[in-house]
Amino acid sequence: MSQQKRPISDVKLSNDEVLEIVTTIVNDISSEKDKKQKYEKEHPIFVEAYPTLFEMACKKDFDYKQFQKMMTLKISVDKGTISQHDASVKVGTQLFETYVKNKV
Repeated sequence: MSQQKRPISDVKLSNDEVLEIVTTIVNDISSEKDKKQKYEKEHPIFVEAYPTLFEMACKKDFDYKQFQKMMTLKISVDKGTISQHDASVKVGTQLFETYVKNKV
């Protein structure tokens, strides 16, 4: 009896797994091209489930600190310590202050 592969939509990585994989990619000093080739093989489920995050994490200008802030809020939402609305407002405010406020 052959084992059927689950659809990617059924595969869930924990917040800790996502954070660990992104941290590993960001800390790798290889070129963007080499990172992509390496981590596509090492973490295919992550690459398929989070293609945009994977592409961003491979780039040298990835804002890892902002990513960590967003993951912290996501974890808080998942635990129920903050509402999704409040987390969204907080992220929007942080992004505004970082990228817009002092530029206009």
